[in-house]
Amino acid sequence: MHIDWRREVNDATAVKIVCEECEQEVAVAIRANGRLLCRACAEALGQSGREVSYEKILHQVLLDMRGRLDDWAGLLERSCELRRQGRGNNGVLLEDRDWNRLVERYRRLEEYYLALHRVFRRRDFPIPDPGWRSTYVERVINCGYTSKLGD
Repeated sequence: MHIDWRREVNDATAVKIVCEECEQEVAVAIRANGRLLCRACAEALGQSGREVSYEKILHQVLLDMRGRLDDWAGLLERSCELRRQGRGNNGVLLEDRDWNRLVERYRRLEEYYLALHRVFRRRDFPIPDPGWRSTYVERVINCGYTSKLGD
């Protein structure tokens, strides 16, 4: 499945949560019976539900990206292990042309991850599990590749 991460980041950063009852923009809404309501309207209507916030939406997109990048690091590690075992060209998981295309796709995903990371910083949202980034970078570098997420 191909995900357009540029669109995902743009959509997530443009999110405005609006109460469906009073039509006011809010930072946190209550999702009740399929509707987004501000706390005041939810109370007035006697509705309860799950909280939805801009930060939680961005948090989920960030975690999804991390999952994809972890998959990439795992693929690099498997390829690297095959080369260490002396399997030569058989150690390459994909043809060179396909491999280069895959590398480029993950480079773009790293760029989108950095863009989303900057949104977190600008809005003073805490970065979930900040140590993840250094762990990911070490995995990629240990396989002989570079990462846009750091060195």
